[in-house]
Amino acid sequence: MILTEMSSNDFWSFSVTLYSKHGVADSCLALQNEHGLDVNLMLFCIWYGKYHGELSSSQLDELLDFSLLWATNVVKPLRQARRWIKQNRDDCEIPAERLESFRERVKKLELEAEQLQQNRLQQLAHAGSERHDDGNTVASERNLDRYLQCLGVEKTESVVRLLGVITDSL
Repeated sequence: MILTEMSSNDFWSFSVTLYSKHGVADSCLALQNEHGLDVNLMLFCIWYGKYHGELSSSQLDELLDFSLLWATNVVKPLRQARRWIKQNRDDCEIPAERLESFRERVKKLELEAEQLQQNRLQQLAHAGSERHDDGNTVASERNLDRYLQCLGVEKTESVVRLLGVITDSL
């Protein structure tokens, strides 16, 4: 049911398509794990730039505030539980198939939480009614740069390379 509901979300469809391209998922996860970036916010900066232009400072602040709150209280705890179960399955003394079934349900909840986050990001930015399809990668890159600045993430060679893998896949 949630996949049908979210399929009308242009941002979610864009994210699923981009994330499935060669090297994008690995780059997103490296930026998340090594530099503390929120994958959904990175993808949003790219999507919004491509189809709507540059985010205003107030929009970015509102998106950051919501995402930090949501990730801290919903997404990260689910991700942590899923990873903990995977890494400690032998110590749990719970039948393997029951534990794996439970881990898969947690994984689905984590994905649903990310879908809800993306839907809310799109709503907060008031995106969806006005759309241009001119492939504005300059606006996407500016949105990403401002996001990195807000987090205090330096644009090292590694960060630039990983972001390049993502933006080159547009």
